[in-house]
Amino acid sequence: MFASINGVRIYFDIEGSGYVPDGAYMRHRPVCFAIHGGPGSDHADFKPWLTPLSEHMQIVYMDLRCNGQSERVDPATCTLEQLTDDIEGLRQHLGFDKIILLGHSFGGMVAQVYATRYPESLDRLVLVCTAPSHEFYQAALKFAERIGTPEQIKVIPELFEGRIQDDEHLVRWWDICYDLYFHNHDEQLMWETGNRPIGSLEVANYTFKHFMPHYDVRPQLPSLQVPTLIIGADYDWITPLSQAKEIHSLIPDSKLVVFHESGHMPFIEEHQDFIDELTDFIIRVPQHEAWRRERQQSVAEFQGDLALIALHSISEPMSVTGIPGQWAPLDADQPGLTLTASASDRLTVDGQMIEGTITLEADVTTVRISDTLTAVATTQPGSNHLLSIYDAEADAIHSFKGIDSFAYDRKWVIKGKFVKGDNDRTMAFAHVDDAEGNLRYHQSPGDISFTIEDKTFAFTPFLSSGSLIVIFGDQSNGKSTYGLGRMLVVTPDTDGGVILDFNRSFLPPCAFSPHFNCPFPPAQNRLPFEVTAGEKQVI
Repeated sequence: MFASINGVRIYFDIEGSGYVPDGAYMRHRPVCFAIHGGPGSDHADFKPWLTPLSEHMQIVYMDLRCNGQSERVDPATCTLEQLTDDIEGLRQHLGFDKIILLGHSFGGMVAQVYATRYPESLDRLVLVCTAPSHEFYQAALKFAERIGTPEQIKVIPELFEGRIQDDEHLVRWWDICYDLYFHNHDEQLMWETGNRPIGSLEVANYTFKHFMPHYDVRPQLPSLQVPTLIIGADYDWITPLSQAKEIHSLIPDSKLVVFHESGHMPFIEEHQDFIDELTDFIIRVPQHEAWRRERQQSVAEFQGDLALIALHSISEPMSVTGIPGQWAPLDADQPGLTLTASASDRLTVDGQMIEGTITLEADVTTVRISDTLTAVATTQPGSNHLLSIYDAEADAIHSFKGIDSFAYDRKWVIKGKFVKGDNDRTMAFAHVDDAEGNLRYHQSPGDISFTIEDKTFAFTPFLSSGSLIVIFGDQSNGKSTYGLGRMLVVTPDTDGGVILDFNRSFLPPCAFSPHFNCPFPPAQNRLPFEVTAGEKQVI
């Protein structure tokens, strides 16, 4: 596909859908612009290597002006600033909001300049085997002296100083030097990838001779506020790891990932790990951060965990200290309460004043006591008649500073199997506030088996409000994480497969209010190692 951008015919290709069905809705996917290296190469460098990312995002491949299938124009117009203007022009032409920008090698240099010129257009930035200034060339020459042949060391300056005479000369240069770009020399792979791009000698010579000696974006990088992933490789000779480390030191809060078995193209040599890193950075980490924000908001809501200031057992008709009305249990096997009140008590349900006796359905009906106080009938195994009192201005809410958590780590996303048992099966759990030896029996319709480091474990979950909940312990409890243990919500698929994402391990309600009566992890749910994922402690 082509678009006229800033008066030049620019080629682009798109892989992946922008919107995909998600239940009854269409879900928007992020958009990633992939900017190739060179100068004098094209977007073929990325194919088919980035294709798996299209399962999670829409990828826009772009041939920079004078490169690949884009229009050949005066190479003097191909400044890095003009190339960034073309990227921005294509973004606007396609009608996209903020984009993820991925730049490799020379494309990473263009991406850094774009980030300094159009920060408001960026959602995330990915810099792959690139450099922040022209000084990469001297570092590259030193690297080549260690690993290159005498012939390679002799001809390297011909390209990087803009002295390639013609296409035949360019082909000969690549024949001599191409294996420097790979750590593992798969001759067939190298031949295929090297022949796919459409070369552009004129822009390569002009850029290396006239623009590259002045390239230096280092003064601008500390002002960037965009989430940035920097990828370097141990065996990258042309933009050595020192360059990635320098970028990392300059861009605030950036993340550096080093590939240890790759040359200049880790998306080829360590393909799956590269895809996993990008999927984490672009998809999984933002999703995890959104979950963390939702968690911190939910516990501080007017009926969140922090708001619980009292839990009363209503075993007979009674008054509750400080709360108007008369509260009474329903029948022993029927969860819920009754409330008898007069208009002078000023108690309301759904905005209607209570006069007389009403039934409070467990975990459904909210009684408003005042502007900040509410009451809810609730249950737990062995107790059908409980009354929870919430205060939207509780001291715990005002002193709450957040939930400390581990950083996302995909190694803690574990596949498992839910082995369904009898739907009526119950399992005994001890609880925090119960006398020693007293057990409560939770519905537990099966077990979850999973393997970590070749050892098989089994969790016993319990059913709560239609969800399977695992309360588990590990060796971090009482040290870096909450002493009692943590919880996970588990959702089996139709074949019984489950994902145990320990990154979403959350603190039990009693971590936020002492009035909750939480279950202890049973022996089979206690892991003999530290789980360094999920929530840690209330701050």
